[in-house]
Amino acid sequence: MSLQEQTPHHTKAIASSKKYTKIEDKDVQKIRDDHITELEDKRTILQLSEMFPPNTPKHLFGITLYVVVFVLIIPYMIMRSGRDELLLAYVPNVDMIATVLGYHGGPTVFGVNDMWQFLYNPSNFSLIGFISVNMMNYFALLGATFLVAHTTYKTRSWKIGWSAAFIFLIITYLAPGNIIVIIQEKLGVYLEQSAGFGEKTNSHYAVVVGFGLLLVVAIILFEAMVIRVSKPYILKLINAMNIRVG
Repeated sequence: MSLQEQTPHHTKAIASSKKYTKIEDKDVQKIRDDHITELEDKRTILQLSEMFPPNTPKHLFGITLYVVVFVLIIPYMIMRSGRDELLLAYVPNVDMIATVLGYHGGPTVFGVNDMWQFLYNPSNFSLIGFISVNMMNYFALLGATFLVAHTTYKTRSWKIGWSAAFIFLIITYLAPGNIIVIIQEKLGVYLEQSAGFGEKTNSHYAVVVGFGLLLVVAIILFEAMVIRVSKPYILKLINAMNIRVG
């Protein structure tokens, strides 16, 4: 994610208050531009003076719950089932799943909300959010290296194992985060304004997150197709580089 993901929320809040403050569109745009410039000059949105947000125990519980369920239990169950192809599709993408589930801070469970507010949101000012984002990236990269190692072991060719990384590191690690966030936000606004779904309700969350998870599946399937089609050309490129291992 980038600072551009943060500013729409900032601008949206300003725009929503226009009927009270009578701020014109050009003023809203100027405030947004000034906000972007300020963040670009700072080069970071992290504020160490605000290391831990209010209700930090709640956010720590949410992050721990995600790690236990989605990073440990689910991969273990997939591994026990013997579904190698499903495991290989899942483990490099725990960050993308966290992006989807972190929509609007997560569902309301037993009266507790926003427990996933800092799960995978680089556009936050707190240290706990910074740590959580880097943890998710770390787990996803571990999954990616596992995928390369597994493919290399299975095919007895490091070139085949490495060739897949040329594609999946772009399609499912680097690129989709912004796209998913933007689509979820637009869908959420549509549900609020046109479909009668109240904001911050579990039904609203379920629809947006359900669509986000379908989008994740579509991205993974697209990735598999691209890898299958491009692998021969990537192998030619690697051979042309004349890299020797061992």
